[in-house]
This record gives sequence, C-alpha cells and structure tokens, in this order.
Amino acid sequence: MDKKNITIYDVAKEAGVSASTVSRVISGNVGVSKDAEERVRKAIEKYHFVPNAMAKGLKEKRSKVIGVIVPDIKNPYFSSLFYELQVRAIQEDFMVFLCNTYEDPQIELRMLRTLMNKQVEAMVIIGGALDYKSCENAYINELQTISKKIPLVITTHTMLLDCIKVVNDDKKCMELLVTHLAQKGYQKIALIGGNNNVVPSYDRRRFFLQYIEENRLTTQKEWMIDGGFSIESGIKLMQELFHSKEKPEVVCGINDLVALGALKYAHEHNMRIPEDIGVMGCDGIALGETSYPSLSTIATDYSAFGEEIVNSILSALHNKAYKRLMTIDMKLIARRST
Repeated sequence: MDKKNITIYDVAKEAGVSASTVSRVISGNVGVSKDAEERVRKAIEKYHFVPNAMAKGLKEKRSKVIGVIVPDIKNPYFSSLFYELQVRAIQEDFMVFLCNTYEDPQIELRMLRTLMNKQVEAMVIIGGALDYKSCENAYINELQTISKKIPLVITTHTMLLDCIKVVNDDKKCMELLVTHLAQKGYQKIALIGGNNNVVPSYDRRRFFLQYIEENRLTTQKEWMIDGGFSIESGIKLMQELFHSKEKPEVVCGINDLVALGALKYAHEHNMRIPEDIGVMGCDGIALGETSYPSLSTIATDYSAFGEEIVNSILSALHNKAYKRLMTIDMKLIARRST
C-alpha cells in the first residue's frame, strides 16, 4: 500500500473496525474497546498515518487556525508576546500561523490577504502599520471589512478601527517609571528613542512629560530624542545626548532595547551605573535581567497579554460577551541600573 496516500479508511480496514472508530481513537473520545483501540494504534503506527487536520476542519467548516502578523519577530517584545499567545491558543486546540512583515506595509497587506484566503478563524495584528499615525485609510478600511467576517484583534489603541483591542497601559507605564525615579532621588531625566509618528511611542512621551511635571522633575528638549527602537538606536542617541551642554542624571529608553544600547554606550565610555548615570527601560524583555548591571524596567505582563487576546477571540467565536478594549497592566521591576 502506498503510504503517501493512506486514509482513515485504510487504517480502519487494517484494524478491522469502522472509520468512525478510528476517528474516535484519534480524537480521544470514549466508547472504544481496549482491543479495538490497540488494533487502530498499531495500524496508525504501521502506516505512519497522520490525520488530515485541514480536511477535518473543512468538514466542520472550521480551520482552528489563528493568523498572527508581527512587524519584526527578532524584536524580543514581539517574540515574547507571540510565545505567550501561542501557549494559550494551543491549550484551546488552535494552531497559530505566524507572519513576519519585516516592517514593510506592503508585505503586511499581502500577508493579511493570504491569511484570509487560508480561512483563518481569527486574526491578530501586533503593532505594524496600525501603530503609525500615517496609516493609510485604505488599509484601515480593509481591516474593518475583515473584522465583520472574523474576530480581529489589534494591539494599537486607535479610534479609527472598530474591532477588539488589547493594549498596554502606557499611561501607567510612565507613571510607574517617573515615580520610581523620583523616589530614587533623580531630578534630571532624559527619554530617548522611539518615533513621534508611532502611536505607542508618542503616547509614552506625552505621559512622560505629564508625570515629570506632576513630580516637579526636570527634562529638556535636548534630552527627548527620537531615533528608533533598537540597541543600535540607543547607542547612537546616547552619543548625541552626551554632546549636549547639560547632562541628565538618568536616561530612560522608550523600550528596553534602546535602554540596553544606552548601557552599552555608558560602559564603553567608562561611566559607572548607576553612580555616574542611571538607566531605565520599558517592556520587561528577558535581556534586561541578564545585562550588567541588570536593567530596571516597567514590564509588560506577556502571559496576561497573550491570554486576553486568545480569550477575546474564543468569546467572539462562541458569541459570548467580551470587552472591545482591554488594557494590560504593567509593573515596576527595580534592578541595579537605577
């Protein structure tokens, strides 16, 4: 028998049972005798039979697949969130199809359409084009159309799109960050990195300024520099920052990667941390715990984030009540860098 074309009926014939019995053994349902189950399992092993999940899904009119689009899977923030999302999805017997767009809006649009053609049951867009204030209306309209067909979850806090939104509490993030630095006795505080055209970055900057004022601390225009979200960005921005006439007492990265770049620059220029200058990040990626000194940060609860995304999808698929906007709390992790 050609093993490449083995079907459930071939397994049933080999085991001397019905196809429905084979199906019950595969799915773990009760009602099959131990003798029949053993014969089925031996036949499955003999022919290396793998159930056709797609065919099963088509019969049930379900794919049991969630499509997830991220701009850069190499970024630990996105990979950490994807990991936790997938853990929760697997618990519910869903597969997750990952699409990495390389931060290219055209690739993102193409992947969006591909996922719809693959008949995913739900879609999650983490960051990407929606994070930009300049996101095109045509793209937003396409997403709105999709949201009427399947559950659509985004991680951007925008009023332009009516769908499920699960977002970080960036206001709380900046409140915790500034309050921590104030309690540590810092007065002159810099915030580097990000892009003012990116919604989460813009929000963090404006909340940062709000809490700087409320705590009667000091920052300067020269200490709030745009310039990206990577370690390399942090190095470059620290170099620019330390060419300014007056220096801050502590440097905050718009995310942990930028803060780690600031740490690297400080080490290379023989600055003691935190004695000469403090450094702090946001997002709570694992790399911050292993840096030297370990990085103080305001951490995202990735497990809760992934769970809320999948739970909202399940509720929508089963026509249960769910919130259209969920905010994920963040927490202070105080380490040696401050």
